[in-house]
Order: sequence, then C-alpha cells, then structure tokens
Amino acid sequence: FNLSKSDHNDVITEVFKSKTIVLGSLTVCNGILDKVEGFVHLMKGLNLEKEGGIFGCYGWSGEGTKTLNELSANAGFEVIDEGSGRLWNPNEESQQVAVEYGKKIAKA
Repeated sequence: FNLSKSDHNDVITEVFKSKTIVLGSLTVCNGILDKVEGFVHLMKGLNLEKEGGIFGCYGWSGEGTKTLNELSANAGFEVIDEGSGRLWNPNEESQQVAVEYGKKIAKA
C-alpha cells in the first residue's frame, strides 16, 4: 500500500489479517515520511503485535531506517534483523542484499 494514497482504515484492516508486514520509508530530513510515521503511531494505539521487515533508502545519512525501526519496536512490531537500508541508486551487491532480506522475511 502507498500510505500517501491509501485510506488508513483499509490498510489497518489488512494489517490485522496479516501475520507479517513490511514497512518502508525513505530518509527525509533525518527521519521518515510523515504518513509512515502516522501509520506506525496508529499501529501503536491499536496494540498490534506483528512481525516483519523494515526497509528504506537514503542519499547520505540513512537515519530513516533506524528511526522506523525504533518507532516500530515501540509499537509492538518485531523487526527481523534490524531492517534494511540502502543508497538511492543501489549497485548489484546492494540489490542482492535486499533480495536476501526479503527471503528472510518470507521465511518468518
């Protein structure tokens, strides 16, 4: 789901039905996208305990993935392997690391 275009009620309904979820955001002003942060806050308020992955991209600093990881943990979300953050234009090695992270999530 694209949280900027999706109704949060529709998304949270799917989250309730899911065993595993994956959240992602690019790094913006040393943080994450407002819509993603708001959604994680909504999950915290609903006391959802889910397992899944965190991913993101960045240009120079990379705090977004770390921030999303911390917020998600506070919301009861168990993150697999601390998430995965990559540069905007990943090389083949970075792409392969992302694919392997996706496989870990799928196995969970």
